Amino acid sequence: MGDLSDDPADVVKLLEGIKQGYDVAYGSRFEVGSRLIGYPPLKLTFNRLFNKVVSALFGMRRKDVTNAFKAYRREVLERIGEPASNDFDLTPELPVKAHLLGFRSIAVPVSWHSRVEGAPKFKLLHAGIVYLRRLLSLLMLAMRLALFGS
Repeated sequence: MGDLSDDPADVVKLLEGIKQGYDVAYGSRFEVGSRLIGYPPLKLTFNRLFNKVVSALFGMRRKDVTNAFKAYRREVLERIGEPASNDFDLTPELPVKAHLLGFRSIAVPVSWHSRVEGAPKFKLLHAGIVYLRRLLSLLMLAMRLALFGS
């Protein structure tokens, strides 16, 4: 993120996951060894709930699909194609689609801290509506893939 909430030094961890043969490497703020500093409590509650719903609906065992800090192999993004999202819902759209298409992933612990300057663009109510819409479209995709394949 441009506000440096994700530690740029953690890019090495993401690339290591890709070098190990994974297709997607998730920077997770909730893995053992991660650091989370100054995360607003209401946003944290929303985040944890959304990630649990994604896990339950799609069988993903990742704890932090909403973190934008990820690395993808080129083939993954080419197969996914043009994202439908144009907002914060891009962060769960890409990993869920990658999962549904059978790509392998790994979560790596990262450090995250709340921004020091400026105002966040993330607004909880707006994001909640946008994420719910994205979740429904991903459910439709999952059903289509289950019925007709990729």
